[in-house]
Amino acid sequence: GIWRYTYCHLNNVTQKHRDTPELHEIAKYSPHASNLQVAPGHCSVLLKMKAESELCLPTNRVRDTTVKFHCIDPHRNDAYLAQASEPATCSYQLVMHIPQLCAPLVHRQHLLTRTVTIF
Repeated sequence: GIWRYTYCHLNNVTQKHRDTPELHEIAKYSPHASNLQVAPGHCSVLLKMKAESELCLPTNRVRDTTVKFHCIDPHRNDAYLAQASEPATCSYQLVMHIPQLCAPLVHRQHLLTRTVTIF
């Protein structure tokens, strides 16, 4: 793809075009402005974030990003960003596959804390 997305857990999401050096912060985590939902009985978590530092020029509004975390094969050790899209201008959706979400609900609160990049 022409865009590179980087997700840093409970920190931010950035976007970079392959032909430019500019890095755009499309979402920044804030415990007061973000919404983290753990679905009881399901192997998924939904995190909604807003970019606090940068307005989206085409819409002149803050960018919004939804990160969906899904359980994948619990025998895998790695998490990865499986999909990134922009279904509407300056509105982003990312899908993370995380084996730790296959664990019981009490363990799902402790998601990975490393940075994951998709190309």
